[in-house]
Amino acid sequence: MRTRVGPARAVLRRRPGRGHGGLDCARRNVPHGHTHLSDLYGDLPAPLRGRIDVVAANAPYVPTDHLSLMPPEAREHEPPVALDGGADGVDLHRRIAAGAPDWLAAGGALMIETSPAQVPLTVAAMRDAGLRTDVVTDEEIGGCVVSGVRSAERE
Repeated sequence: MRTRVGPARAVLRRRPGRGHGGLDCARRNVPHGHTHLSDLYGDLPAPLRGRIDVVAANAPYVPTDHLSLMPPEAREHEPPVALDGGADGVDLHRRIAAGAPDWLAAGGALMIETSPAQVPLTVAAMRDAGLRTDVVTDEEIGGCVVSGVRSAERE
């Protein structure tokens, strides 16, 4: 994550039952920066509010009822919390989108990876949060990223 408040900062979301290896890795790879372990926006330092240029999220997007249909290499090697996006696959996307405008700088962007089936719901969540949306699809891998940009003028 890049911000306008000095050095780069990395924020990692805590996963229940998981170690903090990702945090250790971030601390090694964000020289002279700051790292924070957080559940969404809860533990971010207050001075970052309204100053973040980019929030990138690889949040779960598989509907709960579809987890058993996933390829074994995914469902057997990933913890369920990393895959289960709730009833329609975008529970966490809605939470991320709803909180993003308070943290994004004017013109800042939220980017969430999702599946083609969840694109309309993720777009709706971002629009409901007041973000201008765009979708980029990689046909080769079938991946999608929905971006939502905060207006250039802060309200």
